[in-house]
Amino acid sequence: MTGMCMPHTKMHKGLRVTVLMALREHPLTGYAIAEHIEDMYGLFWPEIVYPTLQMLEDGGYVLQIEHDGKKEYSLTDEGKQFLKERSKVVAWLDWWARRPKIWPKERCGDGYCGEF
Repeated sequence: MTGMCMPHTKMHKGLRVTVLMALREHPLTGYAIAEHIEDMYGLFWPEIVYPTLQMLEDGGYVLQIEHDGKKEYSLTDEGKQFLKERSKVVAWLDWWARRPKIWPKERCGDGYCGEF
């Protein structure tokens, strides 16, 4: 199918996982996480990333650290376990990030479109 768009509800439910996935390799600032999500999924949501980070920090899934005067977030053991327990969602989001991105954001209007 071409031109299919990712449902907003699926992305919203996967946002916690998506944010945690961005931290798999190394700590990032909130803005860098938003940029990572844009690079991977064509979405730029800093206004949603920050409340999600706060929720994840409150839940013990991420730890906020100060590095070179910037707030960065890193995965905790609980965050790694959270991702492990949601391996199917992680696999789906990894697949979505690798799919061919043939439609410009302007065509879809919301940046969700691609071909799969």
